[in-house]
Amino acid sequence: MIKAGQDQFQEESSTKKKGLTGEAVAQSSPTASDGESATDKLVVILDSSPSSLSRDLRASSVAPEGVSPALFTFFLRTKLTLDEGEHYLLWPFVIRLIGSGLDLRAEGRRAYRLVDWTVRQVTPLAIRAVGLEKEAEALCRREPIIDSSTARACNSEKVLGNLDLEPTSEAEAAAIMTSHNAARSVKAAAFSLSHFGIGSAFYADAAVTAARGAGADQRALIQMRLSLLDELCPSPINRRSS
Repeated sequence: MIKAGQDQFQEESSTKKKGLTGEAVAQSSPTASDGESATDKLVVILDSSPSSLSRDLRASSVAPEGVSPALFTFFLRTKLTLDEGEHYLLWPFVIRLIGSGLDLRAEGRRAYRLVDWTVRQVTPLAIRAVGLEKEAEALCRREPIIDSSTARACNSEKVLGNLDLEPTSEAEAAAIMTSHNAARSVKAAAFSLSHFGIGSAFYADAAVTAARGAGADQRALIQMRLSLLDELCPSPINRRSS
């Protein structure tokens, strides 16, 4: 639950914030070309209001050097969905994002996981909310999308984007939009389109937003975002001196 550990995180957030800009992290943080460290940029983003980020989203959406573009995109979009009092929930991920983009194979796995999550977790939640229980269950039971081959299989079966539903309400239209975003994500992954990793994060975020419009529980959707970040972010780096 989102509330689980809230007091602990709130108590530690200011300590984490100070520690993130400390010497130990500075020594291990990749530095952007303009001299701003990756850690500094992440801290600034967490400290910024959603309105200021939205105004300058183009500039803010460029991942700091060494940070996974897919993870950073999903992290940023998650920040924009949280209430101001909930931003502390993202502090534990800041240190884990540093260096996350250095392993290209891991980046590929994350991108496919984002696609799979959109298809088999977010979309079923949305379409179940408008009564499509059978279709939701079928998506949940699908083979996981782990590479371009499994993405192509999902894409060729056209199980997404073609729901047998004529929308009669905003919720049903939103459910269909969730499915369409999942379908676009699968197509990009199936053909390994350029920057599909970043695209998978954008489509995942768009699907979650649409799922909320379909009537899916907002608290559950936020918890799903945080759980996925926890799954995809590398484990905290042990920076103790050997």
